[in-house]
Amino acid sequence: MAAAALVLGWPGAAGAATGWVRQPVPLPPGAMFGMTTAVSCPTAASCTAVGFSNNLVHGNRHLLAEQWAGGAWTVQPAARPAGFTSGVLAGVSCVPPTRCMAVGGYGNGTTGASPPLAETWNGSTWALQSIPNPPGTTGSMPQGISCAPAGACTAVGFTLGGATDQAPLAEHWNGTAWAIQPTPVLSGLASLNGVSCTGPARCMAVGAVATSALAETWNGTTWTVRHAPPHPGGSADDLNGISCTSAASCTAVGGGLAEVRGGSRWAVQQTASPAGHNLFESVSCVAARTCTAVGDGSASASAHQALPLAEQE
Repeated sequence: MAAAALVLGWPGAAGAATGWVRQPVPLPPGAMFGMTTAVSCPTAASCTAVGFSNNLVHGNRHLLAEQWAGGAWTVQPAARPAGFTSGVLAGVSCVPPTRCMAVGGYGNGTTGASPPLAETWNGSTWALQSIPNPPGTTGSMPQGISCAPAGACTAVGFTLGGATDQAPLAEHWNGTAWAIQPTPVLSGLASLNGVSCTGPARCMAVGAVATSALAETWNGTTWTVRHAPPHPGGSADDLNGISCTSAASCTAVGGGLAEVRGGSRWAVQQTASPAGHNLFESVSCVAARTCTAVGDGSASASAHQALPLAEQE
């Protein structure tokens, strides 16, 4: 039996926020499992979500892209690199009216490397873009991206096989080409999973280092490690996604929780996650408390069936 992706969100387009509400998300024909790993909503009535689907529990992953319009989600065909065998679109950012940039990674089945992946949506099709892999690594995975209306984008993620085995990754798109940005050297396996920029010199990224949450900010010149949002009960869940509507207003998601930042303080929000195993991967807010979050859920922590998840606030 085919499964549907899981998405959560606040129904901001319908009026005042009333809490998180689940939405049904379809999978491509023949797919039985899948995950929506990122979402971007340029308006309250339009969203693009990306991730992966597969036909078997342990089968190769196929790139997944979906659009929310007219009150429903529909599947979009994503572009695949030559030699593609398995991969995921891990992050996406869209600007009005129809432009999107998605990032992720893939395998080609012939080398031990894991190349990064980037592609753009022009309103009708997805097209591949060239994105560099940091020197001295065996691969990299951009996991989050934030784009400005003028066309510039910042992507974050992690590298593989370098001197520190797994280290934070940041890259910048100037509208023509991607370039790698230096990030702080950290002790332990580290990753930046999501990023949100409210200006060319104002970005906040979240992720994890070792078993702790990680946050970094960009001031237009350098990335700096900052205090990360606290987790209830000392939970070590990663922070996977963040969306800021201003320098002082952000919503971050990870595990089965959502946190909202007003000024300098973070507070936990109650979500509509069903009982069992649920993982929020990304969030997009068009205004404070008007957000859509995506990820995956299943009936229990031991279940192998991943159901795409979406909620709105």
